[in-house]
Amino acid sequence: MAYGSKDSRYWGFVPEEYIVGVVDRVVESRHPVTGRERRERRGLNLTNNE
Repeated sequence: MAYGSKDSRYWGFVPEEYIVGVVDRVVESRHPVTGRERRERRGLNLTNNE
C-alpha cells in the first residue's frame, strides 16, 4: 500500500506555474487492478534523449 498517499486522481489538476520539472523515468509502477509491482517498467526512459 502507498501509506495513505494520494495522487492526481485525488487532487485534480495542478496550476502550470506549480510544475517545476519534467518526468524522465519510471521509478516504480504498479498494475492498476492487481496492485502488483510491474518490474519490467522500472527505469523505463520516458523521453527520446537516450
